[in-house]
Amino acid sequence: MPLTPDKRLSAKDILGGKKKLPQWQDRFWKRMVNKYPDLERGESASKTGRDHIPPRIFKEAAHLNQEFDAIRKVATQITPFNVKAKTAELLKLLDEFASRYESYLTQR
Repeated sequence: MPLTPDKRLSAKDILGGKKKLPQWQDRFWKRMVNKYPDLERGESASKTGRDHIPPRIFKEAAHLNQEFDAIRKVATQITPFNVKAKTAELLKLLDEFASRYESYLTQR
């Protein structure tokens, strides 16, 4: 177990704080990709300029994805025999999705 010179367990002292953490993550990824070549990694926040996404916004985005999948499913189920009913259902889903999506965009 890595300890500081004064015998404390301090991740901040051992890792070097927030500025050094990306270097640790990069080295860890390089080792992992050697063993698992199909491993993928996203871009660093330092390169993209993105901040942390709050959990409520992340959850709302996941919910929007589920709603969009439901819209796709209904759209693929439309046949000449059920066009009126499925179109009404699709319009209702799209209306709900549009209002939620507009709300989501203003939260970001």
